[in-house]
Amino acid sequence: MRALAARQEAAIAWLRRVEWEEITASWPDLAYAEVANGLRTLVFAKEWSKAQAKSAMARTMRLQMHSTPVASLAPAALELALDRGITPYDACYVVLAELTNATLVTGDRRLAAATADAVLI
Repeated sequence: MRALAARQEAAIAWLRRVEWEEITASWPDLAYAEVANGLRTLVFAKEWSKAQAKSAMARTMRLQMHSTPVASLAPAALELALDRGITPYDACYVVLAELTNATLVTGDRRLAAATADAVLI
């Protein structure tokens, strides 16, 4: 959302690398609903039009993201959430990153602090 809504350069740079297939990116399938919720918030706050939100969602759907079902992450996410003091939603991202030995790229300080290999954008 930081790349779409806040137009933060670091977030845009990561998103471009995904779009240009310079890096392989993964996320829990929950991320699609989280993006949709963020776009809804922008529309209801009158920061974006419905058309802008729909266009951003379409762009999100075209990203070459490897999507992992939340059902396969949830048991480990609960354990991690209880151990590290984050929500199970956020823990899904950490679990996926740690299982795949990937860098977690996030705009959330608390989430970045929950794992050793994170980039805060």
